[in-house]
Amino acid sequence: MIERIKSSPNAFPQLRRHQDLVEFIKEEQPGFVGKVLDVGCGPGYLAKLMREAGFPEVHGVDWGAASSLIPNSVSSYKQVDLNEQRLEDVVDSKFELIVCSDTLEHLERPAKVIRSMRELLTDTGSLYVTVPNCTNVFQRVSWLLTGNSYRYRTERPGEFGHISLFPSSVMQSLINRAGLKLVRKGKGYIAAAGFITSKGMKFSDLWSYSSYYHFSPVGPKPE
Repeated sequence: MIERIKSSPNAFPQLRRHQDLVEFIKEEQPGFVGKVLDVGCGPGYLAKLMREAGFPEVHGVDWGAASSLIPNSVSSYKQVDLNEQRLEDVVDSKFELIVCSDTLEHLERPAKVIRSMRELLTDTGSLYVTVPNCTNVFQRVSWLLTGNSYRYRTERPGEFGHISLFPSSVMQSLINRAGLKLVRKGKGYIAAAGFITSKGMKFSDLWSYSSYYHFSPVGPKPE
C-alpha cells in the first residue's frame, strides 16, 4: 500500500510521476508512432522511459548542455533557455505529441512557454503537462497552517526552484489564452511525510502529489 521513499529506487517520486505520465499517455495514444517533443527534458529520464515504452522518436529541449544527457535518452537535443528564448525560434518542426513534466513551475514566464508549445503542436496533436499539485489535502493544510505550500519554499542561492503555482483555475486560464482545451485530467500517486503509495495506485487531484493534464488545440491556428 505505502513505501518509504528512500527504501527503493522504484519509490522515488520523480520516477513514479514519469511512470504514471507514460501510462496516462499510452491509455489515450495506444500504438503512437509519431514524433514526441519533451520540453524541459532534463537529463532525459522521461524521454528514455518513453522510448523504452514504445515511443520511437523522442526529442528533447532544455537549458543544460547536451553532455548532461543520459545515454540513449533522446533522439535529438537542442539547448534553449525557456525563460529567455521562444521554443519556435529554436525548434523547426511540428509534433503530434508534446510532453512537459514538472517544468512550468520553475519558469518565470510559463504562459509564454505554453503558447510556444501550442505553436509547435499540430492541429490534431496532444500536449501532456504535469505540475506540482499545490491544492491537494496536504497542501491545503500547509496553506492553512503556514500560509504557503511546502512544495514552494524560498530558493537557496543558485537554486532554480518552484516559483509559479498552478491551481486548476489558473491553468485553465493559461490554456484558454494559448488556444488549447482540456481533454482529460489524469491521476497519480500520493507522497507525504517520507512515504509514497505503491505503484499502480492512483488518486485524483484531491490527493495526488502531481497534477496530470491532457490538452489539445481548440481548432486550427489562423494562417
